[in-house]
Formats: sequence, structure tokens, C-alpha cells
Amino acid sequence: MLFGDAKTSLTKLVAERTAELAEANRVLQDLANSDGLTKIGNRRRFTSFLTDEWNRAARSKSGISLVLLDIDNFKLFNDTYGHHAGDDCLQMVAESLTQVIKRPTDLLTRFGGEEFAIVLGATDGIGARQIAEEAVRSINDLKLEHSASVTSPYLTVSVGVATLFATMENSETDLIKSADRALYRAKANGRNQIVECNELEPI
Repeated sequence: MLFGDAKTSLTKLVAERTAELAEANRVLQDLANSDGLTKIGNRRRFTSFLTDEWNRAARSKSGISLVLLDIDNFKLFNDTYGHHAGDDCLQMVAESLTQVIKRPTDLLTRFGGEEFAIVLGATDGIGARQIAEEAVRSINDLKLEHSASVTSPYLTVSVGVATLFATMENSETDLIKSADRALYRAKANGRNQIVECNELEPI
């Protein structure tokens, strides 16, 4: 049988090891859900967060919005300035977009390559448009030179915005498809612009 001091020391040691394991698990979880380059959420984090917000919107019968941003002519940027500069560019864009996100129901992630996504829980089309415009302004304010761009001497983005009311008849996949169609239209129309799509105004 353990004496009091020994038992206390063992209890304290177990508590410390448990706390260390919990912290290690938290770090691993963060790494699994974070983009290594930009330090914002990755596609896995996007998927889980959007699913949660969609389900919440369906329960509360509210709207949910998605903003997709694609850096214009990014391949030309890499070809002109090099991949290291391209990585720096992605990091600066991510940091800039982070300033636009202010609520716990919003999330910025790297959607893939030079594409970023902003999930906006409980947000209608007007609110989503406002966030999209703020995001564009934040990137324009960077004044990153892009001499090879066909749209502007500075770095620009094309943006697709979609808003849906979450119901049992649709899903978060429909929201992604709508935002993607809007983004495609923005790029097809000449880039450096915002195109919106919602359930009342289909593209």
C-alpha cells in the first residue's frame, strides 16, 4: 500500500502525463486540419466545418453561404517570379483573408492550389457579398506586383459566391457546386470580379 506522499506524487505524475498526451493529441489534430504552407485550415477542415454548419443551418432553417476565391493567372505568377515567390504570395493572401473572418461561424481554408474558401454560417446573400467585397479589397490592398497578369499589373482574384437555405432536400455539396459555378462564370467573364449565385437567382 502506498504512503500518502508517494500516492500524491504518483497522482500528480499521472495528471501531468495525461495533460501532456492531451496537448500532443491537440497538436496532431491541428496539424491534420491545417494547411502546412498558409497555416489556415485545409480541405479536410473545410469539409468537417461545412458539414457541421450545414447541419446547424438545417436545424435552424437559416441560410448558409460559401465564398470561393481563385488567384488570377497564378501559374504566370509562378513562371515570372519563381515558386518561392509564389509560396510567399499564397501566405500573404491567406494572412490578408484571415483579417476578414470575425465570427466563430466563419472559416477560411485553403481549398486547393491557389484557391481559397470562406464558409459563412447563418449568412444571407447580402452578407456574403459584403464579405466577398472585403476579401477582394484586402487582397487589392496588398498591391502585389503581377506583371504577367492579363487582368491587372497587380495580383487579383476571381470570386464565386453562393447562398442556400439548408433543407433536407439539398446538401452542402449543392452549395459547393453553386459557388464553383459562380467562380467559373467570374473567370469566364474576364476574371478580377465577383459573381453571385443563390437558390433564388440560379446561374
